[in-house]
Amino acid sequence: MQILSTNNLNNNVSFGGLKQEKILAENILRDYKSVFPYIKSNSFVNTKILEHYKSPKYKDLIDELRLLSARYTSNISLMRQTLRQHKKLDSFSQFTSILKSVFLDKGYANCGELNYILQNQFLKKNINAHMVCMLTFSQKSADRVFGKDHSFVVFNLNKNAKLDNPSTWGSKAIIADAWCNIVMKANDALNYYKNLFSYNAKDEFLVFLSADKIKLADKIS
Repeated sequence: MQILSTNNLNNNVSFGGLKQEKILAENILRDYKSVFPYIKSNSFVNTKILEHYKSPKYKDLIDELRLLSARYTSNISLMRQTLRQHKKLDSFSQFTSILKSVFLDKGYANCGELNYILQNQFLKKNINAHMVCMLTFSQKSADRVFGKDHSFVVFNLNKNAKLDNPSTWGSKAIIADAWCNIVMKANDALNYYKNLFSYNAKDEFLVFLSADKIKLADKIS
């Protein structure tokens, strides 16, 4: 099963005075998807498992999705091994160029790979876009809840915004995401993610980290 990622943009929220920024981001994302129309992503499949796993009527579907996720996970692991062979890269642009070639060749990617490429598309247009990683932790144990982490692109931030603190991003911040095909106001997108990953505020808490300035080895680990 491949995930067609050229569906209508999931952005049915009011942007008010941000129409130009919204249109620009949508155009960048559409251009991106014209090159990468399909995604084979184990993490996307896992969101469907999270959505339906409590319903007995979807048991057979869940079993099939788990098998599919395992196959995708194996292939993404192989894809990342290929990426790690490229150790001497001089620039972020070169890094994303390698990502593109490997993705086009292998056909597998998750949010990090996809959105690093998208971030580079923004940077090429001199738009100060950033990568942010959202992690989920257990309230009880403080252990990381795997399968509920996500990386995305955010831009149009307040001047003194801190990437690890969404409350500082400002009301004009916009999130663009090639993995789930959205352009939304940041607050709306974060709520969208909480729903997508079945986030439970009573049992879990979120941590946001800048994914801009990390070692290349970390980007492809």
